[in-house]
Amino acid sequence: MQTTRLTEHLIKPFLVEQVKAKKVVGIYSGRFQPFGPHHKKTYEWLKKKFGNAYIVTSDIKGGSRHPMNFKEKKRHMMKMGIPSNRIIKVKNPYVAKELTEKLPKDTAVVFAFGAKDAGRLKAVNIFRTTRRIRTIWLVMKSMDMF
Repeated sequence: MQTTRLTEHLIKPFLVEQVKAKKVVGIYSGRFQPFGPHHKKTYEWLKKKFGNAYIVTSDIKGGSRHPMNFKEKKRHMMKMGIPSNRIIKVKNPYVAKELTEKLPKDTAVVFAFGAKDAGRLKAVNIFRTTRRIRTIWLVMKSMDMF
């Protein structure tokens, strides 16, 4: 599949460049209101590609944009087959430092988030990281491309 080769072409130099990185972790950030089959497919792809994958989301609830709190989202994700220990609660799923500060220094991180979030994040430049952990971002428009 051509897109798979493109993805590998983009990621391999990153991994080769990171001589100190002993493992790579995939992190899928989002609101997940609600978590659907397309989200699960993205999580499964990250898990297959990198071995370790996590879903991170907040505990914000209120209004039509945030109908579920973290506990409700986690329960729904678990019903869809996501292991409990792979679902992480954070204050803001788009601030990389909060997500990576607990990882070992020799870990590289691949962040994935939806196309809707990509436009919003570019506009406010909210996705920042620390220097100690190398990151790469993937914007998932559709899992059909994989």
